[in-house]
Amino acid sequence: MAVLLQTSAIESGQLWFLIGTVAFLAGLGVFVRVGGRSSTGRRLSVLSIGLAFAGTVTYLLLSLGYGSLQVTFGGVSQRVYWLHYLDWLVTFPLVLLALGTIAGASRRTVGATVGFSISLVVFGLTSALTTQALAGYDAITVRYGLFGLSVVALVAVVVLLARPISRSAAQQATEVALVYSMLRNVVIVLLVLYGLGWLATQLLGVVPVVVALAGYLLLDLLLKLGVGWLVLSNRATMNDATDSKPRTLGS
Repeated sequence: MAVLLQTSAIESGQLWFLIGTVAFLAGLGVFVRVGGRSSTGRRLSVLSIGLAFAGTVTYLLLSLGYGSLQVTFGGVSQRVYWLHYLDWLVTFPLVLLALGTIAGASRRTVGATVGFSISLVVFGLTSALTTQALAGYDAITVRYGLFGLSVVALVAVVVLLARPISRSAAQQATEVALVYSMLRNVVIVLLVLYGLGWLATQLLGVVPVVVALAGYLLLDLLLKLGVGWLVLSNRATMNDATDSKPRTLGS
């Protein structure tokens, strides 16, 4: 009986949701205890706590059976966990705000990066939920078109992280610049992996949803808790160095 219950939990994704709830709740407790004393440290602490809190709420609701719907496309029925996308709609911007804070980038540049991150999630979710033709185009074309727009938004995020925000980080203390470079590379890789997961699961259907849920859990843990901990545990990013450096990219 126990084996059957465990198998059922894995097949339904319930196991991953429960693991995620416990992990994010524990991470939230750690982040709250760490905190920050400087103004920069406090901002980064709030952003990191927001990441862990969002993860806790998302996985708790998913474990309770909320946040998904059944979508039928091409005669195939597939469950779409829209709550995941809602979570990413919040947490992607939080991560990018943290990177912008560390780099001391302009509000305009950070705002554009956040805007593109929101767009990539919105287009990704819309693509996954689309089942009907639109404006004379068949449903398949619409789905791939929307996903293409999501890819364009992702490319824009990567370019902004790699160019203007990186230039701002280069003007900070050497240790801060190195931390930003490491975090930037990690975040870019994770965002690309999210996109590949959406493509393989929601569009191509080559990866079972339950496998994708395990993959999303791993990516969520790395993005929210992993990046959050790297930010909070580094003294260079938690002091006021970024506040004291001049900004050359505009205000």
